[in-house]
Amino acid sequence: MEYVLIALSYIGLFLTVFWLQVVYLSSQRTIQRPSFPSVSIVIPAHNEEHTIADTLRSVLAMQYPRKKIEILVVNDGSTDRTAEIVRTFPSVRLLSQPQAGKAAALNAGLRHCRNKLFVCLDADSTAQPDTLQRIVPHFADSSVGAVICAIKVRQPSLFVEKLQWFEYLMSAFARKLMAKINVLFMTPGAFSVYRTGVLRTLGGFALNNLTEDFEMALRLHKHHYKILIETDGVSYTVVPPTLRKLFKQRVRWYRGFIDNTLKYKEMLFNNTYGMLGTFQFPVAILSMFLTVLAVSFVGVRLFKQASLFLADLFSMGLDYFRLYEFPRLSSFLRIDALLWFPTIIGLALVLFLFYKAHKTAHERFKYGPVFVVYVLYYSVLHVISFLTALFKELFPPQPQW
Repeated sequence: MEYVLIALSYIGLFLTVFWLQVVYLSSQRTIQRPSFPSVSIVIPAHNEEHTIADTLRSVLAMQYPRKKIEILVVNDGSTDRTAEIVRTFPSVRLLSQPQAGKAAALNAGLRHCRNKLFVCLDADSTAQPDTLQRIVPHFADSSVGAVICAIKVRQPSLFVEKLQWFEYLMSAFARKLMAKINVLFMTPGAFSVYRTGVLRTLGGFALNNLTEDFEMALRLHKHHYKILIETDGVSYTVVPPTLRKLFKQRVRWYRGFIDNTLKYKEMLFNNTYGMLGTFQFPVAILSMFLTVLAVSFVGVRLFKQASLFLADLFSMGLDYFRLYEFPRLSSFLRIDALLWFPTIIGLALVLFLFYKAHKTAHERFKYGPVFVVYVLYYSVLHVISFLTALFKELFPPQPQW
């Protein structure tokens, strides 16, 4: 088992370095500056009375010709003051429907919008004033179907929110690299811009899908549209404040990933879809299983060594003064030297990528202790979430009478 993990570690390190080399050697895109096209900003909302006002104020503050923007809020069966708050904004159109889910709300907005570009904005997110202005020029390329922005955590104060701060910074940087070789397959709801005509041609957002944004991104690639990112355009989103809520969110995301991967399995190893089909999509799946193996292996080793240490401790009758030689980290883990090499190189690579991510996001490094926890332990949460999602997909709960 150890040698299998060692081999997989080297494979994972090689794939990461190869991916970075391909990305950095790829050519830069030249962005033209077209005139301002008309835009519809659609905000699906269900019980968002605490955030909808800030979201609408950020949209109204956009540095974009006001006559070119249409703002629609789709009230999806809210039972709180969401609709009442929206009505205090005279320039905002309010559409109401019985609760049918986010995808249905987006499709309702798609049916009523009148403009060339369609913006999906979650009701708990805000955007910098220049975000739309920075994104729109990318649509000068007729092959571009969607453009996303960098997403940051809105006012992180709790420990779990700060953990996600690092994750979102790293995600924005990774997505920038992915977009350079046309393998970006995410269109998050926290501010994604689509061609309205393309969305209508593709039939709108998929109903009864746990991650309708991920599904739409794969559908765009299936029809050979590009997805780009503008990292100088930024939106801020509210993230789960507790581990329990974060775990629930990630399980849903992974279930959506598994479900949509099976739905679009014909794209795997298919050179019709370029490096997305032959490299990035398969690597995304492989990386999850590599992470599960790595975390499981280290976890078993730690548990075994901790058990031996406690057994020695109790065999001495809890005589703490005899523990003059506390085990060093190397002896505690007892990991083969062949595994230490890719581990150390991988850690150095992670630190370099986080440095580049902060530089790209124009952010200074902060939350040092949280960063240590993020690097060492955050992957454990992802592994548990992925395995839980996999179990729920393999053994879905039986419907209740």
